[in-house]
Amino acid sequence: MDGHSVEGGIMAGESMNKDDGSNNSLPRPRILVAVVIGSLFLVEVVIMNFFHEFAETANGTMDAMTLTAVLLPLLYFLIYRPLSRSVNDLMAFSGTLERQVRERTEELGYSEALHRTVITSSSDAIARINGDGVILMANSAAHRMFGYADAELENKHISTLLPDGHEKALAYGAAALNGGDVQRAVRVVEAMAVTRSGRKLTVECTSSECLVNNEISFVIIMRDVTERKKAEEVLRESKARYRQLSEASFEGIVIAIDGKILDVNDAFARMFGYAKEEIIGKTALDISPPESHAIIMDHIRRKSEELYDALGLKKDGSLFPVEMRGRVILHNGQIARITAVRDVTERKKADEALRESEARYRLISEASFEGIVINIAGKVVDCNSAFARMFGYAPEEIVGKVPLDLSPPESHAIIMDHIRRES
Repeated sequence: MDGHSVEGGIMAGESMNKDDGSNNSLPRPRILVAVVIGSLFLVEVVIMNFFHEFAETANGTMDAMTLTAVLLPLLYFLIYRPLSRSVNDLMAFSGTLERQVRERTEELGYSEALHRTVITSSSDAIARINGDGVILMANSAAHRMFGYADAELENKHISTLLPDGHEKALAYGAAALNGGDVQRAVRVVEAMAVTRSGRKLTVECTSSECLVNNEISFVIIMRDVTERKKAEEVLRESKARYRQLSEASFEGIVIAIDGKILDVNDAFARMFGYAKEEIIGKTALDISPPESHAIIMDHIRRKSEELYDALGLKKDGSLFPVEMRGRVILHNGQIARITAVRDVTERKKADEALRESEARYRLISEASFEGIVINIAGKVVDCNSAFARMFGYAPEEIVGKVPLDLSPPESHAIIMDHIRRES
């Protein structure tokens, strides 16, 4: 039923109600009283004439008129006024009842039009089936979803669409009838559906019982979630791969949202001396000393992806050097920051040992009276002060030269021969 037919039905109902009101309208009180008085007068005339059968007829008529005049006040108070009030009240009630009928008719018409509009415009497949599972009605979305022409699904069994899941879906719909459990009746059931071409779909179904023409039937709503399920499966696989890579990494991995730690891998927890569940909910400032807070917060605020050094604070209060790099990601629909943390304690120790070794070499080299030069790939990369003085250069002037630049041509052969033999 479309909007025009609903409005037409309502208008027809209104005109019918108006006709009924005019045909069934009650007679006015004045007319009733006039009829009563006239009838009473005729009866009195007959009676008076009967008693005055030997007198003039006019005398009986006059007596009847006199009696009627005497009875008029009594008729007014005993008949006319109560009858007038009753008739007016009855007419007012009749008008109110007619108005309510018109309003309910309009509401019913618009409600029916609204429900039909919702069903036809819904993107979900909606079907009404009887107790035997036969489809009585299906909307356009149902025909499109399952690849059928309009009205082709009617009189087919619901198992044509839901070969394995229709019984479970209908069982929840019948819950309201069996036990009155409304929440159970609207529970979402996932089922495998089949299109006309044989393609399988994953659908979510809800069903509910309804009463149409005193017959129990079921309305079942089906939503195609095939693509969503595929996306969820891809997401699960992606999370599993991330977890495997994260746990296999030697670096600590931490994910934080709004500054609070949401997840870490085992390497991160071991690095800071915590169990994983202990570190969840902490912030970056909780696991770093005050002297590193500024640089950490600066990188977070700038959403920096640069590598930087800081200090980590273990559970036991000890400090250790770390190297960190973070980036912004989308985690479960929220903006998060993932950071890789590397413990560089051993590397720092090695760097410090190397610096100390170089310092010792420099002290020994500068204290030597002999000239010392270091060549790499035939070029001077370093020399001590004694060597520079020996050749009359500043140390920085010699760096980059080759041995042949510091010797005459007659010495080139023997120098190159020694270099080749040492190599």
